[in-house]
Amino acid sequence: MKFVDPRKDPWHVLGGEDGPAAFIDPRPNLLLTLEQWHAFRAQWPAGMPVGLILANDVEVKDIAADLPRIALVQLAFPKWTDGRAYSQARTLRMRYRFTGEVRATGDALVDMVLLMARTGFDAV
Repeated sequence: MKFVDPRKDPWHVLGGEDGPAAFIDPRPNLLLTLEQWHAFRAQWPAGMPVGLILANDVEVKDIAADLPRIALVQLAFPKWTDGRAYSQARTLRMRYRFTGEVRATGDALVDMVLLMARTGFDAV
């Protein structure tokens, strides 16, 4: 399990004054919300690394067709007691054979790392 140092993380979220940016100039290693991805995926250059930020209430099947184009999926733990991200990670790995990075964010505790690794996460 890799622990990501935010100062050295090559992945970046584009933010505007009122949240995520509405216009995106495609470049490598951008983390996009699902809404941004749906708006810009047709223009996104093939082969350019992109990451998705998924809320824990999103069904993984909603992004299944796009998984070959995605290098990283960031899954959120809004509370340490909310385990839906475990199910998302397991579904990505087992059902869809996703080979990119699956990263946990939010209220992820050290005690959760072993279960995260078993369910498909490879970074926190």
